[in-house]
Formats: sequence, structure tokens, C-alpha cells
Amino acid sequence: MPHTPPPTLVGRRDEWAAVSALLDGRTRVLLVEGEAGVGKSTLLAAAVGAATAAGLRVHRARPTQTEARFAYAGLADLLDGPLPELPSVQRHALEVALRRVEAETPLDAHAVTLATVACLSGAALLVVDDLPWLDAPTAEVVGGAVRRLADAPVRVLLARRSTRPGDLPWDLDRQLPPATVGRLWLGGLDPDTVHELLTERLGGRFGRSEVAQIHAISGGNPYYALQVARAQRDRGDAAPLPQPLTSFVTDRLDALRPEEHDVLRVAATLAVPTVQRLRAAHDRADEALAGVEAAGLLTVAADGRLGFDHPLVASVVYRQGTPADRRALHRRLAEVEPEPEARARHLALGTVGPDERVARSLVTAAGDARLRGAYGVAAELLALALERGAPDRPRHAVRLADCLVNLGDAAAAAETVDGVLADLEPGPLRAEALLLRGTAAWYRGDVTAARDDLRAAADDAATVAVLLGRIYYRLAIFCDDDAPLALDYSLRAIVALDGTTDRDALSGALCNAFYSEVTLGREPRPDLLTRALSLESPAGSPDQSTIPGIWYLALDRVDDARERFRTLLRRDRARGDLSAESDLLTRLAETELHAGNWAAAREHAEAAVRSARLLGDSTADPSIRQRLLLDAYEGRLAEVGPVVEARAAALAAADDRLLATAYLAVAAFVASSAGDRDAVLRITAESAGHLSAIGMVEPVGRLDPMAERMEALAVTDPDAAATALDVVARRLAVVPRPWLRAAWCRAAAEVAFARGDVAAALDLAEPPPDALPFDRARTLLTRGALLRRARRNTDAAVALEAAEETFTRLGAPAWARRTAEERARLGLRHAGGAELTPSEVRVARLAASGATNRQVAAAMAISPKTVEAHLARVYRKLGIRSRAELGAAVAAGTVPEQS
Repeated sequence: MPHTPPPTLVGRRDEWAAVSALLDGRTRVLLVEGEAGVGKSTLLAAAVGAATAAGLRVHRARPTQTEARFAYAGLADLLDGPLPELPSVQRHALEVALRRVEAETPLDAHAVTLATVACLSGAALLVVDDLPWLDAPTAEVVGGAVRRLADAPVRVLLARRSTRPGDLPWDLDRQLPPATVGRLWLGGLDPDTVHELLTERLGGRFGRSEVAQIHAISGGNPYYALQVARAQRDRGDAAPLPQPLTSFVTDRLDALRPEEHDVLRVAATLAVPTVQRLRAAHDRADEALAGVEAAGLLTVAADGRLGFDHPLVASVVYRQGTPADRRALHRRLAEVEPEPEARARHLALGTVGPDERVARSLVTAAGDARLRGAYGVAAELLALALERGAPDRPRHAVRLADCLVNLGDAAAAAETVDGVLADLEPGPLRAEALLLRGTAAWYRGDVTAARDDLRAAADDAATVAVLLGRIYYRLAIFCDDDAPLALDYSLRAIVALDGTTDRDALSGALCNAFYSEVTLGREPRPDLLTRALSLESPAGSPDQSTIPGIWYLALDRVDDARERFRTLLRRDRARGDLSAESDLLTRLAETELHAGNWAAAREHAEAAVRSARLLGDSTADPSIRQRLLLDAYEGRLAEVGPVVEARAAALAAADDRLLATAYLAVAAFVASSAGDRDAVLRITAESAGHLSAIGMVEPVGRLDPMAERMEALAVTDPDAAATALDVVARRLAVVPRPWLRAAWCRAAAEVAFARGDVAAALDLAEPPPDALPFDRARTLLTRGALLRRARRNTDAAVALEAAEETFTRLGAPAWARRTAEERARLGLRHAGGAELTPSEVRVARLAASGATNRQVAAAMAISPKTVEAHLARVYRKLGIRSRAELGAAVAAGTVPEQS
């Protein structure tokens, strides 16, 4: 629908077109950037008006510099007004964050995100101006909400003051499809538009030379141009701009009376400037406020909230005066500030050096922020408390390290622990410190240091079962390259956590134990998974495991695997926890690949890579590997092969053998797809060496090098293949997996045929009815090749055409070509112009005999849709339109006999 810009928006036609695209839903996000005063706020105000007229709900935040340090100040602005109907848990979380109720228990910021998502759902416009001054907790919540509202009709309009274009916030260019993300750089207006602006806003007449002078001084910046024009009218000249906007703000401030200037400074320093708080801090607030408002520097909203004419006005005002003046003002505001967090910050900024009273206030405020899940604010307050000489320094330092770990600042967390570790006595607090430092080391890739710290932590936590169990649980994860050791730590974690309140950690430990036992070649214990799943909380937890889904996928139970991964992803997103999002999307991509839904697999894989990049390049490896595997399935062999082999070599050199094996599995598939059996044998030998080195007897997922190795050996060395088949048969007896069984049958069929047992070979090469699509097509390809070699050409053609149809439908051109080449070796031709293929001949004759499409499909082991496709080609080739005509064609001998 057309959106008419308001008269206040002068020029900016192209820019308004971008806003209209956002309001219409053609884009989802629009970032507006430009220098101060260029018109970002004006454009956003126009967008808000148009959105309201279009029936969109508007949520707008206009953060200021002082608000940037106060947790959830921006969120309070965005969600100003009554909250919608929310579940009680979500409502409480949000009301605590917004300080509408007191915090009684620790609150995770993820819960706030969930509530925010609910508030923003529906046809709405979310506006943030100015983005750099949005407080960190609000930024985290809004970023998470925007990502989770990808499918909702929510538009996002952001403004950022900048001297040059920068990156999109929250990695939105990677999180959302490029076509849905718009960027807009606001430059200066041309002289004609500046003339229009001055006439519209100031009235009167401006000559061409006068406009040219104003344009030259302002550079076309509309805010500067208006101030130059005002100055010229007031003083009869156009003053130069040493600091363009700052000087004009200063000029306007110089015209204020002392009490008006003081009121403006108070407003600029308050966390949330309101008339009520201004009155509490200033004796003559109302009188002074009237003068400031008349000067156009400050506006008063209906709810009493104060807004500056431009964000830079507040910035300039706050910076005026000496540091001592600013400290005095902060001390003054601390006396009247009702919020503990804001009061503590004012006290801290109003003092210099140690002050135990201030430190205690900061600690209390940090605890309040931490309860609300505002870890960034809590970390800053705790750091200030330590600077001001907080008592019990080591304990507060450990709490600070915990906040930093939650924020992902591993280096700062480790440095904080290092600063107090020598002062800690052996015991639970030191165990917590070591656990935090070890976790930070793990995030930084220092596995040895991580393990050393956690082992030392276990000694200190010996008397605290929950803490000890969590340490062992982490150790099991940190030892994923040593299967026996990982199992040992998993079992220790189970013993320690059993009977404690941490049910989700116990659930994760049980899953780890199940997985480790299977990888060691032991018989699976489903009871462990059953118990683990029974312990999980419905709301989810970071400790809830993907292992059940991995196990389901190993058993070809793709529907169960999909449901598990979707459930975990849904739970995580509901809590606002994106830490495992990339892994879960990667698992979903793998599931859909094997289920035969390659478009969905591609969508998940791309989303997984975008999500992983939020966590750093190193954590992007599994998702990138999955995307490369999909590329290989889709036939991009020449591109994928060198990349995955090089990455596998780099990972092996870094001693990450498990991930190296995952990349080698892709390389082996590439070689197999290209028919390079020598490369398959080389790659799988390397992969087997890695698995042996880490003690993994039984890879649970499709990393097993024996799958491709058996088939390559079956053709090049049947005797060696027979030995490999015996080994895998024993493994399958312990841990049965349909996909590995299918590979075993294909290899065993080749060996049986080479030894002259054609009947056994063909029995082995019969795909089971519940085989997954690609596995079924590979088995049909093997069967067709064996039938051709047995000179059963018609049956061979049926199998090969079914395989080719599946490969083509899935989008696997390399395998479709291989199948077509095998079919071409049959040499079947038919007389006449029709030239029906063997499969078409068989379908035609069965259909002509009166069989339904489903009956034909059952007789030929193909799908009814494939029967329909065959019949359509038969009709076209024979020039007929009905089954009656088909029957006549068969009777007339137009349809060849089956060979």
C-alpha cells in the first residue's frame, strides 16, 4: 500500500521508498545510518506516523547516553504501557526486568527475551533510535527477539549515528535472508532541498546565495543547516563550526539562565529523566523546565518523561563543567534516585578511591541486576565495587567471573579469577573459581588447562555433591577425544548428581554415559536414555542433550530425531537461549538430508552457519561441515573435495581428531561419488586411525569409515572386503543400524557375485521397504549393476530407472549420471518411433492388463508417482490419451515384448 510521507520529511524520496518497503513487509529490517543531525530521527518519526496510520502497533525506544548504563532502560521504553496477556512466568520475568515488581529469585535474561517476543508478536514496528546508546541487556533481548520473530509480521527500524556505514547489529545480515534486510545511509541534502527545508521550518525568504552559504557550512546536514540559519538570522552572520553541532548546542545553552542550565544538566545525568525525578533533584524545576522547553532543547511527554531535542544535546550538556562538577552532580542525584542500581552508579561516579559504603551499595545493585539476568550490568557494578574496596573481595571476584563467563568474555573471566585465586582457601568457593577458569580455558581452546583446572576443582568440591557433579559433567564433555575417560567422568557425574536438585545436569550425564558406552562398542542401554528423558524439565535447560536425537538418527528413525531436535530448539528459543541453536540446526539439516527433504536441509544448514558465526569461527566448523556434505550430495564434488581434505588435515594437526574424522567422512563420500575407490581407501584408512587414537570403537553417527570402505574393497579386493564384512557384521550384532546394514549388504552382494553366488548377491542387494531414500537408491544402483552383469537386462533397467528417478528427484546429479551410465550399458533399443524404455514397457503392459497405478507400483517396487510419470511418457511416445488406447496399442504389437 502507498505510504505518504509527512510534510516534516523534506526530500528523502529514495529513503522513504526504503521505509515503505519495510512497512509493506517487503523487507523485515532497515538500518538507517548517518552522522549526527542528518535526519535519522526525523525519518524514523515519519515512519512511526505512517506505521500507526497503517494499523501497525509501534514499539519505540529512544535511548540516551546516560540510559546506556542502566539495565533494561531501553526495554522499558519499548514496552511502555500495559503488558499483553502473558503466561505468569513470562509476565513475572518481564515485570522484574522492567522494575514493576521486586525480584525474589534469580532471573535468566532468556526468560525476559521470551516475554519480549510475546509482547512484540503480531503486526508491529519496532523502532530503536539511537542504537549505540541502547543498554546492553536490552540489546541482547531485542537482538534475540528479532531473530526469533523471523516468521512474524514484525518490522524492525534501527538508527545509528556513524561517520561511515558499519556492520548490522546482532549479525542480522547472517541471521536473516539478504533480501529481507535493508540498509540506508543518510547523506546531506542538496542545496534545493536545504532551501525547501529552511522555508518549511523557519518561514520567510532565503536567497540563493544565502542558501548556498548555509549549504556550504552545513554540508547539507539538515540539523546543522537549521542552526546555521537561526544563527544567521539572530546575529546577521553565519558562524563557522569548529565542532559543528557542538558549537551550536553550546550557543543555545549560553542563552539559558543558570537554573535552566542546571535543570538541563540534571536531566542529562538522570538514568530515566522524568518531571517527577527532576523535581526531586531541583528546587525550581518547574520554572526552569518551562524555559528549557521554550528554547526547544527539551520536550515533556504526556507521561512526564523528558526528551532532548537531539541526543547530542544531552551528550554536550553532560560533558560541560569539570570532573569535580560531574562528581558533585552524581552525589546529589544519588540522594534522590529511588532505584538501587541507579543510586549505586551515581554513588560510584560521585566518588574517587575506596569507599566501603559505596562498594556495598554497588554489590547490592549488582545482585539485583544478576537476579534479573542482566549479567553485563552486574559485571560492571561488581567491577566498580571491587575498585571501591568491597569487603570479601575474592567472593565478589568469583561472582564477577561468573557474569563474565555468561557474557562470553572468557579472557576477562580468567583474568579475574587469576587475580584472587591465591587468596582462596581450598573449598567450594575455590572450586567454583577453578570451574569458571577451566570453562573459560575451554572456550579459548586450551583443553589441557581446562582439564587441569576442573580436576583441581573436583578436589576442592569433594564435599558438595551438586558442585562436584557439575564439574564431572563438564569434564566428560571436555574429554570428548578420549572415549573411556569421558565415560568414567559421566559415571562419576551420575553418582554425584543422583538425588540432588539438578535433574537436568543428571539427565545430561546419563545421556553422555549412554553415548560413551555405545562408542566403546558396548551393547546399548536404552534404560539410561529412558531415565534421562524422564528427568528433563519441560521448560528446557542448557544441559538437555542432543544424544537421544543422534541415536534415533543412527537407527534411521528420522521422524523421532526430527522431533527431538525441534523440541530442544523450541525449548531453547522459548528461553531465549541461542547457545545450542547452531548445533540443533545442524542436526536438523542432517536429519532432513537423510529423510530426503533436501530443500529443508539446505535451509537448516545455512541458518546453522549464520548462527554459528555468532559464536566465532571455530564453533562454525560442524555447521560448515554439514553444508559441505549437502554440497557434495548435490554434486559439487570438485569444489567440496579439496576443501574438506584440507580442513581435515588442519584439524588433525590441531589434535581435533573427532572433527577431522567428520570432515574425512565428507571427503570419503566425495571420492565414492566420483568413483575414485583408491581415494576412498586412503581417506577411510586415515579416518579409522583417528578413531582408534581416541578409543572410539563404534561411531554412532554417519562418520563410520567402514561404510564407504567396504564397498570400495568389494570391487578392488574381495578377500579384504570379506574380512571387513566380518568385522562390521559383529559390530552390527551389538549396535544395529539400518544405514550401515545397507552399506554392508551392498558390499556383501558384490563379494558374493564375485565368488559366483548370483542368487545370494541379488538377495543381498534387495533394498528393504523402509530404507531411507538415498540409501535405497544406492542399493538399487548396486542391484541394477549386478542384474546387468547377470544378463537380466529388463530387471536391471527397472532397478536402475528407479534409482535414477530417486537421485534426480533428490537433486543428486553425480549419482544420477552414474546410474544413467550404468543403464546405457544395457544397450536396450526398441523398433519403431516409440522407443520405450524397459521400465516403460513393463508399466505399459501391466497397466494395459488392468492393474491400477498402485498395483503397478507394488509389482515394480516403485512409487505411484513414478508409475504416473512412466505412463505419461508412454502416452506421449505412442501418441495416445487413454488406457483403452494403451490396451489397443499392446494388442497391435506397438508396445514391444519384455526382454
